[in-house]
Amino acid sequence: MRRFWIAVAVAACAGAAARAEITAVQAQVNGIIPALGDANAELRHEPRMKLQSMAAEASKPGAEAARIELEQAMVARIADDKVSQPARVWMVRQLETIGGAGSVPVLTRLLADADPELRETARRALEVNPASAAALSLRNALKSGGDVAWRIGLVHSIGRRADAASVEMLVPLLGDADVGPAAVNALARMATPAATEALLAAYDGKSVPVGAALLDAALRQGEGGRAILARLIPQGNPPSLRAGSVAAMIGRSAPAEAPRWIAAGLADPDARIRCAASRAGAAHAGPGLTASLAGSWEKLGPGGRALALDLMDAGGRQLAVDALGGADPDVAEAGVRLLVRLGGADGIPALLGAAASDRPVRSAAEQGLALLKGDGVATALQKAAAEGEYKRRAAAIAVLAMRREPASMATLVASATDPDPGVARAALVALRQAGGDAEIPAVAKVAAQGKADARAALKAMAARTRDRRGVSQTLVNAIRAADAPGRAALLESLAAVGGLPALDMTAEFAASADAALRAAAVRALAEWIEFEAVRPLQAIAAAPASSLSEKTLAVRGIARLVTSGLGATVDQRITAATEAMRLAPGDDERKLLLPALGSIPHPRSLAALEPLLEDRKLSREAAFALAALAEACAKTDRRMAASIAERLEKSTAPDAAKKKAREAVK
Repeated sequence: MRRFWIAVAVAACAGAAARAEITAVQAQVNGIIPALGDANAELRHEPRMKLQSMAAEASKPGAEAARIELEQAMVARIADDKVSQPARVWMVRQLETIGGAGSVPVLTRLLADADPELRETARRALEVNPASAAALSLRNALKSGGDVAWRIGLVHSIGRRADAASVEMLVPLLGDADVGPAAVNALARMATPAATEALLAAYDGKSVPVGAALLDAALRQGEGGRAILARLIPQGNPPSLRAGSVAAMIGRSAPAEAPRWIAAGLADPDARIRCAASRAGAAHAGPGLTASLAGSWEKLGPGGRALALDLMDAGGRQLAVDALGGADPDVAEAGVRLLVRLGGADGIPALLGAAASDRPVRSAAEQGLALLKGDGVATALQKAAAEGEYKRRAAAIAVLAMRREPASMATLVASATDPDPGVARAALVALRQAGGDAEIPAVAKVAAQGKADARAALKAMAARTRDRRGVSQTLVNAIRAADAPGRAALLESLAAVGGLPALDMTAEFAASADAALRAAAVRALAEWIEFEAVRPLQAIAAAPASSLSEKTLAVRGIARLVTSGLGATVDQRITAATEAMRLAPGDDERKLLLPALGSIPHPRSLAALEPLLEDRKLSREAAFALAALAEACAKTDRRMAASIAERLEKSTAPDAAKKKAREAVK
């Protein structure tokens, strides 16, 4: 690269000595030209960037003298046939940036050059040249003809220049199968009255390309474009053009006139036109539009009415209320959206009626009430939940659960003991979804009465608490205060929160003489959240007085705690599993423990499982547990995983277990 700049300097100095009248810029250009045509394309890069940088500097505002000087220097060398083609092409490309009237003659000559690349770069340079003579050169070249691609390029350039004087010669080309589409686009870019008239004359009411060009021309014009839009809007025109024209007409209309076009668009049978009118109409929302749409209500179909409601303000409230009771689900849902958008308690009666119905709008009405804002909304919903017809009360209760407002929880708690069983059940379902720690004591009292919905609600509320210790003590107190049937009903919720006092109490009940209480306690221990429940479960499994079902349930509980119980070390889990294997009443119960051992990646798990491959009754389950163990330790102890896979391959284990182990090792 250094040799290149030395050559440039030498060439410049030699040229200056030979011709003193050559300017510094001309000398620079002359010095760069040899490298611009270098046979090695890589060596052309730096001189190209140098010339491009010179053109960029010369094109800056206030640098007109420098622009002209550089333009003249390049034009002189472009005209020289002895200059290499790559160098001439690159200089012509710089004229796209700095070319003016001074470069038009040489570019015009290049339009007829034998070299296709020079012709093409000259066309692009004339396309952006600001001199009016450039347009004449392009028109003359188009008159001279050429292949299809060349003519299309010339038409494109003429269109880019938006040269009004070229309209007359483009019109005859509209019918040309090859060049016609380019001529259509060129006339659209011009958007002059003459160009528009030519397009209108060529438009048959069906041609999408010509219609799109008319729409494009209309968008480029001012007030005159409205006449074109009015031509494209009526039915019979292609729907895509109609939709674009409706949107453009609404966008260009004055506030007083726009509602008429919006209403007409919403009344159109084509959904695309309605949607276009709706989108454009959003910018004109207000009392005037609402009044216009209300006045056109009978002319609108269901689709138009739904979109109209979405554009209305408070003036459309009654229409929204009426829509909720109507037969069309889309219009009804739009009515819900409007009432929610308006907010306030005024919309509650209609929304609640829809939420209490069996119609498709029910879900939308419930969601709307859950989102409804405004003064008095919460109070009105609480009142609706506390009194009135069953279905409306149940709907209001469901909405209060969705809103999750602390002030509404008292209403739900009170409704949980309502004489109407449907209301009580709805309240308990709501508390199951939204109740918190504060509601647990009241729900526990209901659950102690044996109501299944209350037990389910209490269990769900306890499971999502963040204060496990506090809730555990609350439930312990409630259970201590209840009778035996009530205690049995409450124990299952205690398993979700755990706690040592609760565990001790539940273990005590597991030895009760009351069969129902004992069974409930065993079930609770089997579902206990904390690993400490293994201890009383082992006692149940070991006790001679325990029934087979109790022993089985205890082993199931230990298997679950080994896998997912809180607060246990690996050794504790393995020890619990192996001890349960000894205490299990039968092979079916032992099989429950094998997957638990297989989930613990430890050599003790392998030691416990491997001998069972030889146990005819347990070999299949042991094989799959070992395969699972291989998966569990594949990332932490590949040697152990490989050993398991090898052991399974040598055994009579099922092929599926062998494959699982092999894939784990891979």
